[in-house]
Amino acid sequence: MKLFINIILFVMIVIPSYGQSNRPKIGSRAIEKIEQMEMAKLIQVLDLNEETSARFFARRKEHREKIHSLMQKRRELINEVDELLKKEENPEANVFKIKFNELLEIDKKIVNEKNDFYKSLFNILSSKQVLNLIAFDEKFRREIRETIFNRMRSETK
Repeated sequence: MKLFINIILFVMIVIPSYGQSNRPKIGSRAIEKIEQMEMAKLIQVLDLNEETSARFFARRKEHREKIHSLMQKRRELINEVDELLKKEENPEANVFKIKFNELLEIDKKIVNEKNDFYKSLFNILSSKQVLNLIAFDEKFRREIRETIFNRMRSETK
């Protein structure tokens, strides 16, 4: 298992950084590296074997695709609302109520998808591993946000 983790870490850290400048840019390559690092850490934190790892990451990929689709719909709806708000003429108040309800419905679907995903993991992972995943996801996202924010702040100085 340790050999498996070491190989993954090597592939994800050393090879993508070969030939790149010292200053990473937030783009598709950086996002890809972050995702690879996240996968390696998850394998380690959740102590996944190869079979469980394959099943977990397949289910996680499917979940992320659904969330991505819902978030795209949400962004499109917010863009529509933004355009409505920018127009000089005032549409009927009913239009805003409809858009508000549509937004709430998408948000409910996002929450339901997350809940369904975590519940679906109980046939792959233990309760402890699922809770560890939830905690890891929160901490990892917070660290990434802080790192990006700090880097952006240091670049503007």
